[in-house]
Amino acid sequence: MDGLTEVTLWDGRRAWVATRIDYVRRLLADRRFSAVWDHPGMPTISEGTSAPTPTRSSLLRMDDPEHARLRRMIARDFTARRAREMRPRIEEVCGGLLDAMARREPPVDLVAAYAQALPSLIACEILGVPTEDSDFFQSRVRGMMTPNASREDTLAAGRDLMGYLGELVGRKRGVPGEDTYSRLANTYLANGELTESECVTMAVLLLVGSYDTTASMITMGYLALAAHPDQLALVRDSEDPAFVGNAVENLLRYMTVIENNLNRVALDDVEIDGHLIRAGEGVVFNIPAANRDPRAFPAAGVLDVSRVEPQEHLSFGAGPHVCLGRHLARVELQVALPMLLRRFPTLRPVEKISDVRLRENPIIVSAVELPVTWQEATAS
Repeated sequence: MDGLTEVTLWDGRRAWVATRIDYVRRLLADRRFSAVWDHPGMPTISEGTSAPTPTRSSLLRMDDPEHARLRRMIARDFTARRAREMRPRIEEVCGGLLDAMARREPPVDLVAAYAQALPSLIACEILGVPTEDSDFFQSRVRGMMTPNASREDTLAAGRDLMGYLGELVGRKRGVPGEDTYSRLANTYLANGELTESECVTMAVLLLVGSYDTTASMITMGYLALAAHPDQLALVRDSEDPAFVGNAVENLLRYMTVIENNLNRVALDDVEIDGHLIRAGEGVVFNIPAANRDPRAFPAAGVLDVSRVEPQEHLSFGAGPHVCLGRHLARVELQVALPMLLRRFPTLRPVEKISDVRLRENPIIVSAVELPVTWQEATAS
């Protein structure tokens, strides 16, 4: 496995694909590579992903110093400490969702009833989105994140979300609040540090980033455990928060839900181990492959939730753009998976795991739906 390979993209352009974890880590931290989306050399993996959705003009797709300037405005809401403080509320929301599941006649779609509902509700509370609007933004996020959709459909979903959040941020101006959008509107927008367009674009990024990846990881993390009953039992039965935290890290590495969505373009000629990436050439980072790199992870294809990995996985990226919401996502997973398994110890997918239908050509891997059942006497 070479780890850095030239490929032909869907539109006929040439680019590089990085699969070795050390290459991915080094290149994501290298300031000679740009994240700016509208650079002519930026690689895309499909027609849908070439559409200029709102996140493409957000700090996610900026280089420093602009990236750092905007990131500092929201960093306080996504610290490790803030995520720890949210744990009791996350536990409360999980408990309510599980109670609702228990009152229903199985089978129940775990994706809609739990995996999507939890991060959606938590994101609404942190960011300041009315919870009654969560179905609307979930549908528009899915529209933006479906790479095999047409360019027109992707753009329409982005326009809908921008319009909704623009109106929401407007309502928050002059109305002090503790949520992120209120603070953006009444501090940075009010004093001129943010333009209205920047404020709305940041709102879109935070909404998308706080929801979709975590929802997908709850779904796929459960499926990984269901396929390994011995590992599921370890997570379900452990009362040690440190063990559960380590188990989540192993799941994040083993079941990486981000696929081919990290890409960059070289600003200068860059040589890496005999490979010359020329200025203007694009690089796609294959995070699932990097997280299964046998150079870094012995028995990389084995799920062992008790194993302490020799180095960190890359499921949250690396370098200046490392995922801002990683601390919150970790806490949500550490709460959501054990609570689900304990409340429904006989939980199982209705279909064979190999028959579960996944999103087609995904940027973020997840099941379209996941009907689950259980013995009702154990669910009360």
